[in-house]
Amino acid sequence: APNVISFSAAISACAKGGQWKRALSLLDELRSAGVEPDVYSFNAAISACGQGGERARALLLHEQAVSRRV
Repeated sequence: APNVISFSAAISACAKGGQWKRALSLLDELRSAGVEPDVYSFNAAISACGQGGERARALLLHEQAVSRRV
């Protein structure tokens, strides 16, 4: 069964591959699977957005992470 570790690893791989849209899609899939994102999954998604030039999305994710206190 998918867990936060496997999702975080996949999101991190997307970040390294410049696939920010896929990273956000995986973050949504994580939530849809009923798994709470942790600091690693948020950091990986933030990194993917930052590397993809999506600074506004990266900041939004950071705000979400801080508000959840992950």
